[in-house]
Amino acid sequence: MEVMLSEIADIVGGRIIGNSETVIFGAASFEDAKEYEITYACDAGFLKIIEETGAGAVIVPLDFS
Repeated sequence: MEVMLSEIADIVGGRIIGNSETVIFGAASFEDAKEYEITYACDAGFLKIIEETGAGAVIVPLDFS
């Protein structure tokens, strides 16, 4: 699978902070994600450690501040 981040944002109805042309090749857990993968911050606690993930992109719910 190879998808541009802008395409993923369109699918989930999200907005991008960063490079919308980043190419994502897969998904992984927050702890295991690599720079070419996307992950999900399933609760607000992940925002405190978001810099610790190796993911190329993180989906964050809009209601997280």
